[in-house]
Parts: sequence; C-alpha cells; structure tokens
Amino acid sequence: MAKKLLIRFAPLTPGVDPAVVDWMQIGDDGKPGSIRRGSLDEVGPLAHGCRVIVLVPGIDVLLLSAQVPTQNRQRLLKAMPYLLEEQLASDIEDLHFAPGERTADGTVPCAVVARTRMDEWLARLREFHIQPDVLAVDFLALAYEPGVWTLYKDANGVSLRSGLQSGLFVELDNLVPMLEVAFDQAGTQRPARLRILDADVQTAMPDLTALNIEFTHDSFDAQAFLQLAQDIDRTNTINLLQGDYSRREQMGKLWRPWVPVAALAAAFVVLHLALSALDYLRYKKQVQELQAEVEKVYLGAFPNEKRVPNAKVQMEQHLKELRGGSKGGGGGFLGVLGGAAGILKNTPGLELRSVRYKEGKLDIDMTVRDLQVLDKLKQTLMQQAAVDVEIVSANARGDIVESRIQLRGHGS
Repeated sequence: MAKKLLIRFAPLTPGVDPAVVDWMQIGDDGKPGSIRRGSLDEVGPLAHGCRVIVLVPGIDVLLLSAQVPTQNRQRLLKAMPYLLEEQLASDIEDLHFAPGERTADGTVPCAVVARTRMDEWLARLREFHIQPDVLAVDFLALAYEPGVWTLYKDANGVSLRSGLQSGLFVELDNLVPMLEVAFDQAGTQRPARLRILDADVQTAMPDLTALNIEFTHDSFDAQAFLQLAQDIDRTNTINLLQGDYSRREQMGKLWRPWVPVAALAAAFVVLHLALSALDYLRYKKQVQELQAEVEKVYLGAFPNEKRVPNAKVQMEQHLKELRGGSKGGGGGFLGVLGGAAGILKNTPGLELRSVRYKEGKLDIDMTVRDLQVLDKLKQTLMQQAAVDVEIVSANARGDIVESRIQLRGHGS
C-alpha cells in the first residue's frame, strides 16, 4: 500500500493565510499519523513518494447531474458543460467540469468549479513543489451509508453528503429550507436518518423537528476532519483533475514554455553531432593519406619489403638493427662508421665507391694510390677506430689500387 498525504484547504477568506492547511500522513501500513496544521512549506518535502490527496472547500464546488447519452469519456467531457448550462449562472467558458461515474439510472454526476479557483489551488501547491494525484471536494470525504445523510457543521457553514457522488455546502441559516428541498427532490430516496457532526458547538444548530426525521447530533473536533477522509480513494469521490486539469495536461503546461528551448537544444545537438561526424571523416581521410605516405617512404627505404602492416614498428626494427641493437654489441652500423669516417676522410687519395652494411659488417669499396696507403689505412683504423679490419681484395690497376675492406666492431 502506497503512502498517502492528505491536505485540506480552508475557504479563501480575508485575513486567513492561504498557505496554512491541515495535513495528515498515512503510512504504507495504512496507519494514519497525527493531524497537523501548518504552512505548505512544511508539507512540501513530505509529498515525495506519497499519493497526494487534496480536499478543497465545498463552498467553491457545485455538484450537479445530467443524462448523458454517450458512453465515450472524451465526448462526455465536451457535452457536459452544455447539458448543465441552464442550471448555471456563470459563463461555461469560465467553469471547469469534472464528471463522476455514471449511476444506475443513467445520470452522470458532475463537479463544477470556477477555473480561476482551480488555478489558485494548483498555483498554491505548485509554489511548494506539490503535485496532487487527487483534488476532491471535502464533503465527499464524509462517510456514506445507504439511508443516512451526513452533515458536518463548522464555523464556515454546513457540508452535506447525500449520496455516493452527491452533496453540497450550505450556510447554516439556509440549512432547514435547503434540506426540505433536498428531501422533496430525493422522493423515495429520502434518508431515514441524519448524522450531524458538529465542529462548532459555539453556534446553535437550527431546529430540525419540522423536518420530521430522526437524527443524531455529536460534537466533533474540526481539526480531525482528515480522519474522515483517510479512505477517500474508496468512497466514490470525484477527482477534479480531469480534462484541462489532468496530470498529463498540467505537466504539458509546465513543459510547454520549454518546448522551443528544447527544440533549439536538440537542433544544436544534431548540428554538433553532424559537424563532429564531418570532422571525424576529414581527420580519418588525412590519417589514411599520411599512412599511405609513410608506407611509400618506408618502401623507398626498404624496397625488398613485401608487406607493410605497421610501417612505424617495422622502421624501428630496421633502425635497431642498423644501430646493432639486434646483435648485442659492436656499436652497429653507426658505431662502426662513426669511428672510421674521420680516418677515411683524411686518407690522401682515397675515393669511396660504395658502402654496404649487413649483419654487423661494413663493406667499403674504394680506390687508393698504392698498397702502402692501403696497409697504413688498415693499421690506423685498427688502432684509432677500435674496429677489426680485413682487406677482402686489392687489385692494382695502373696508378691506383681498387680495394674492398671489411670493418667490424669489436665483439661483432
């Protein structure tokens, strides 16, 4: 069972703070708490997670009924104002109509209230972040028993419940004539007894003996009215939150001013996503072009490669080999060449033809003046460049010697 929060509004009268209400909580075990009186700002935080039922003053609500041929709820809502128009003094455009459940004889009861009053009640609740589930007239919270009409008397007047979905509010001075008219209209449904709950014992009850009806008269605590309403969900009340004032319509009214903003925000998000998608496609194309360029450069440097799954990694592996990293010593290509370059440059008459490096060995094809220069070059390289030198070939051709030497770093 869901928790409930019952709130009762007092009639709007001069000098009375409209934010002061009576309220009571009912736990999820169905046990009611104590009834309290206070400001709506105290009640607001309690509404979260509760079924909120608000009772409004009977002085502001009129209960009427009409024969309505249609069974369709939407058509009934549209037809009801015109069916009741002749019984009303106000323009139907200024009134809100909330039909109840169809009775056994085919009539449909209807609660009628001024739209300005509905707007005032809902604005007061909204100010304190309270969203009601039920907005009902207070006299339909009085107990109903077949053959018994219940009257509740307080300082404002008398509230009467005369049926499952019928009742009214009347000033105390007009109670007797009103009951006489009501008895005549009830005909065979005239009650056998009146139950009077008197919450204003300071004011005398009118003499009811002329009505020739049995009645009981009990004093009642005015603040305890909400005790009568704790079972209101099961007492055939009429929820005023219908039509333009249904919860869906109320939420729509709250959201409607934000629709243009939401639409603009949605358009901005779509535009942002579109631009992001275009940027992504552009950057993706640039990456593909750069990747193709890198592969082109890589294949230019290593034309014997057949596959290039990852040019960056493959390039690093080749550089590591050139530095001797894969052989674990000897300085690698750069180490061997770095030590020998200065000596080769300073050797008179030496002309380089080609340089090749493979598996830690640097082969140099060159020409020198004579064999003595070649032998001196070998000794200098071994002493100063800290490399092992092997003369692979030396052929005298005229006044020059064509030679190939092989250099290796120590430990290669």
